[in-house]
Amino acid sequence: HFKRGALAWIQLERHPYIVQARGVLSLGEQLFLGLEYIAPDEFGRNSLSQHLQSRVPLLRALRWAVQFCDAMEHARTKGVTPHRDTEPANLMVTHQGDLKVIDFDLAGVWKQAAAPAAIAQPQLNRQPGMTFIQGLDGDGAAGTRPWMAPEQFDGETSVQSDIYSFGVV
Repeated sequence: HFKRGALAWIQLERHPYIVQARGVLSLGEQLFLGLEYIAPDEFGRNSLSQHLQSRVPLLRALRWAVQFCDAMEHARTKGVTPHRDTEPANLMVTHQGDLKVIDFDLAGVWKQAAAPAAIAQPQLNRQPGMTFIQGLDGDGAAGTRPWMAPEQFDGETSVQSDIYSFGVV
C-alpha cells in the first residue's frame, strides 16, 4: 500500500499548499519517499501541531483554512481523494506562514487496493496514533482517532470525512 500511496502523492505534482513528493527509492527491502523539506521557523516549529501550542490569530487560521481547501481541491482534481488522515501533524507551516498538506500516502489507496477475502468481523489494527479499519466488505479506512470522522470507524471515508476532520483541527 505504501508504494501505491506514494505514487498517488507524486502524481499531485507541484502545488503551493501541498508538500511535494519527489520520488520513491528502494534500498534493499525498505522503501523511502523523498519529500520537499519544510524548515522549522525561529522557534523550531514547522507543523500545525506545534503552532497550536500557542494562540493562533483568527486571520491566520482563516488563511490556513483557505490554503487547506485549495490543496485538497487540487488533490481531488488529480484523483487523490479523500486524504483520510487530516490532523495537525500532517499540516506543515512554512517560514512564510503558508500551510502545506502532507502525508497523502493513505489518500485514495484503499479503493484501489485488492480487497482481501471477506472476514467475519471488522478488524481494528492499531499503530501508534493511527487506526486502520477493515470492514466486512473488505473495504478499509485509516486515520488518527481524535480527528477521524464518525463514519471512518465504520470503514467509510469520503471528501466529507476530510471536511469533518479539518473542522476538528
